[in-house]
Amino acid sequence: MKTVRLRFISGLCAAFALTLLLGGCSGGGGGVTPPTGATTGTAKVSLTDAPTTSLDHVWVTVKEIRFHMSELCDDPDDGGWLRHPLATPVTLDLTALNNGIWSTLWDAIVLPVGNYQQIRVILAGTGDLLAPSAVAKGLDYNNQVDDNGAVFPLVIPAAKNGIKLIGSFRITEATPLHIVIDFEVTHDVVETGNGKYILKPRLKYFIVADPTRPTAAIVGTLLRPNGDPFANYTGFNPMITAEAPETITFVTFDNISTGRVMEEKRATTVRPDGTFVLYPLPVPAREAYDLVISGTGLQTMILQDVPVVPDTTGTAPSMFTIKLQTASDYPVEAKVVDADSTNDPVFAATVRFYQTLLVPDKIPIPYLIRSRDVNPLTGSFEGLFLATGMVQVGTFNPKAIIQSFSEIVPLQGLSSYAAVASAPFFWPSLPKLYSPDDTFNLFRLEPLFINDPPECDMDDDWEDDHSDYKGYYVTCGGLVVDHIRKTDLEKGGYEFKTANTKGHDIKSHGKGENVNLNDRKPVKIKIKGKGKK
Repeated sequence: MKTVRLRFISGLCAAFALTLLLGGCSGGGGGVTPPTGATTGTAKVSLTDAPTTSLDHVWVTVKEIRFHMSELCDDPDDGGWLRHPLATPVTLDLTALNNGIWSTLWDAIVLPVGNYQQIRVILAGTGDLLAPSAVAKGLDYNNQVDDNGAVFPLVIPAAKNGIKLIGSFRITEATPLHIVIDFEVTHDVVETGNGKYILKPRLKYFIVADPTRPTAAIVGTLLRPNGDPFANYTGFNPMITAEAPETITFVTFDNISTGRVMEEKRATTVRPDGTFVLYPLPVPAREAYDLVISGTGLQTMILQDVPVVPDTTGTAPSMFTIKLQTASDYPVEAKVVDADSTNDPVFAATVRFYQTLLVPDKIPIPYLIRSRDVNPLTGSFEGLFLATGMVQVGTFNPKAIIQSFSEIVPLQGLSSYAAVASAPFFWPSLPKLYSPDDTFNLFRLEPLFINDPPECDMDDDWEDDHSDYKGYYVTCGGLVVDHIRKTDLEKGGYEFKTANTKGHDIKSHGKGENVNLNDRKPVKIKIKGKGKK
């Protein structure tokens, strides 16, 4: 019988995983109102998005935002939360919020002065009574995907508990704060098949107009492969990504190792006039990013050392021009499984594809070229296309109207990529090679050792009752970490809790206990874990 385990992932999700393990709330219920006479400041909150390259519209309906001074609190009902519901829910099309565009939902939230460690964004349930704002948009669901004239529900597991963001910011009396929360539809919206999509959010946020944490913009222009202006050209849909070095951790047999890779900090797509805007961008220590341009039918291009000037915005003029290059491509597939079990799928995995450049006077480092989440019902994917041929590489030249590039064969070989799989909360895998002759890989992930695992939420997966996949998503702080089939729960494969159809009358069920879930719904599961410390 399958065992649910917590997993590990590098970077932002590693910090997120740690908070799940440590816990730590103030206790009580309800919310907190700033006491009379308390020193307060204000915050503005906006939503933006990195682009989708395939879907026509991705609608979400936002209800509330919450703030907490402890990053360790994972109880959505804790009394330490400062809650700020919207007067009425707001429905947004995330695909329209890119290239430096955002939508401000809260303009002057009053918060006590102090350091804040956590934000939660609360969305309306997809199948809840349709919000007036969703009705006004002509939607069928509060959260919805439109693609090629068809309408699909966008499943938001455990929407009522919110999507968790970790990070520190300070509210002061003197300076209003502007927080820009970033969705990333390209990676976060995953098709499950059978006419459904799921939101697997990994939200991050930027602080704008804070002199202690400056942001900047990169604005550029793309030309068609023949050198003509874009002028509403739709032949290709390139993705432009600003990347910077980051350390990742992975398991090598019995050892734990680290390595440096280039990872995405912000991404966008091209506008109809050929320009693109990467904003807001945190200003790194070297005040420069490397840009990666990729897409189906396009040769990968990397422009190194593109400068960023603190406090520039998305309205800045174009800094440079790049002429796209075409290439053939090939489809790849992957499946990710738990190395500690008999090939149980890892439903929350992501596979990242890298190419390493050998450039004179530069330290070789892998660049992130493409990535894909697995289907959360199968632990696999297919149909991601990778470019063949060499990589076009250039160094930013402020005196050149059109930037120059040279062709370089990546260290992995011509048309080849090194791929790494990761998931919450597994150790990332060893790299595996993809090429036109090797288009499938099976990744086995080692689970992280969990001494005191957290209790996570369970929510219906919206699959048909007769589907082989019918079951429940497991979420921790809004992050999807697993999927469990209904039949496995009913046959006593897990320890979990259920409620009646109204969410009351909580009951605990032990392993080996048969449970009828026709008139009750799973709500909590105590995740069991073992693995490498």
